[in-house]
Amino acid sequence: MRPHRLSASALIVSLALLTLLGSGVVPIAAQKLQPIGSSSHGLRPVLHNSWHKPPASSSHSLGEGTETRARPQSLDVELASQLGGITYSAAVQGSYAYMGMGPRLVIVDVSDPANPIVVGQTAVLPGTVEAVVVAGSYAYVAAGDGGLRIINVANPAAPTEVGFYDTPAYANDIAVAGSYAYVADSPMRYITATTGLRIINIADPATPTEVGFYDTPGYAQGVAVAGNYAYVADGDHGLRIINVSNPSVPAEVGSLDTPGLAGGVAVSGTYAYVADGEVGGLRIINVANPAAPTEVGSYDTPGQAYKVVVAGTYAYVPDGFLGLRIIDISNPTTPTEVASYVRPGHTRGVA
Repeated sequence: MRPHRLSASALIVSLALLTLLGSGVVPIAAQKLQPIGSSSHGLRPVLHNSWHKPPASSSHSLGEGTETRARPQSLDVELASQLGGITYSAAVQGSYAYMGMGPRLVIVDVSDPANPIVVGQTAVLPGTVEAVVVAGSYAYVAAGDGGLRIINVANPAAPTEVGFYDTPAYANDIAVAGSYAYVADSPMRYITATTGLRIINIADPATPTEVGFYDTPGYAQGVAVAGNYAYVADGDHGLRIINVSNPSVPAEVGSLDTPGLAGGVAVSGTYAYVADGEVGGLRIINVANPAAPTEVGSYDTPGQAYKVVVAGTYAYVPDGFLGLRIIDISNPTTPTEVASYVRPGHTRGVA
């Protein structure tokens, strides 16, 4: 089951939610959700005498004399609770929006778009929620350092992680088709890690298993899947088109180097739409022949195009500090901006 897309008006509502949740100001249902741990003190220092215990004292030379001071006992800082955080991604299915809030997945009832209500949230995940896809009773999360996380959302009030696959690099984006999750995985802090497309069998959500990998030449930032092909936004190496008909042996069949930094991709019909950063804006590429993709149109957004969502004849582009740009793509050769919504902050995601 594919996630439902929002109408243009509902997209604006989702964007408002991104602003609201990203700021940490959240409307909570009758009983306020409690962050993990019952402490209200945030970070709690915890003594660990056995870990890197320092000597009892140390000496410091101060001119003619020497002053001896006792060194305080070492402290580790342990997370006692967490609430709020930056929002990069959201997905919508039915009456619920599934939104990343820092290291949590937050579920929001949007049946009344004017009064969104948080109904559930996960425990803290081991990385920032960079992207989320909802299919059936599961949410599939690209969690940065935490790789792929699989969350059972059958009960929106109590989302529970049921499985995970720790990718070697940094999980930036995810697409789901059938029994497979496709993860754009590139190094950020892990400079030596390989970058590219990871194909993970999710037939059993409790035990996701990598079955295939394709090492792209750039830094895989975004991914979309249509038919037998995965389309990867590969940073300074543009769009890569990979045949995934045999998931264990993915093979690149075509590519197109865009002028900017390809960060997001969406596919509709015979066109791929690439969010190409500050330099490239939105690029529209004919992929009817995957072996020979051809750019047919472009629109230079005023900001930094991070991602792109296509619904009907419109492309919705989160454009950094210049908000959401709505572009009419009914004629792919002459895309035209028809509306925009600029809000305080940095816009990086839309559903």
